[in-house]
Amino acid sequence: MAIIGGNLNDIAASASRLDDSALMALQTQEQTKGAGGVLQDAVTDATQQLITQFQEIASSMVGDIEQSHRVLAGADWNGQSQRNAIAIKEQLKAEVGRVLDEATLAFQAEQRAFNGRAAELMAQIDGSFGQVMKQVDVQYRDLATAAKTMRDNLEAADQTIRMG
Repeated sequence: MAIIGGNLNDIAASASRLDDSALMALQTQEQTKGAGGVLQDAVTDATQQLITQFQEIASSMVGDIEQSHRVLAGADWNGQSQRNAIAIKEQLKAEVGRVLDEATLAFQAEQRAFNGRAAELMAQIDGSFGQVMKQVDVQYRDLATAAKTMRDNLEAADQTIRMG
C-alpha cells in the first residue's frame, strides 16, 4: 500500500485545474477583444440607422414641399408672388438638405470619435490587459508544473519507501 500515494491523485487534479485556469486567462483576453469588436459594429449600425432615418425624414419633407409647390403652381397666379413662392420652396429644400448634411456629418464624426476610443480600448486590451493575462497564464502554468513535479517527487519517494 502506498504511504504517500493517497494524495498523489489530488495533486495531479490540482495541477490540471491550474492548467485550465491558465488557459482561461488567455481566453478571457480573446473574449474581451471580441466584445470590443461587437461594440464597434453596434455603433456603426446605430449610426447608419440614424442617418437613414434622417434621410427618409428629409426626403418626406422635400416631397411635402414639392407637393405644396405643385398645388400653388396650379393656382391662377403669376408675378412677384409666384416668384416669391418658388424662391421660398427652393430655400426650404436647401435648408432641409443643409440640416440633413449637418446631421449626417455630426453622426459620422461621433462614430469616428467612438471608434477611435474603442480602438484605444482594444489597444489597451492587447497591451496592458493582454500582458497581465499572459503573466497570469505563465504563473498558473508554472504552478501546474510545480504541482506535477511535486507529485512526481512524492511518487518517487513513495516508491523508495516501499523498496526500503
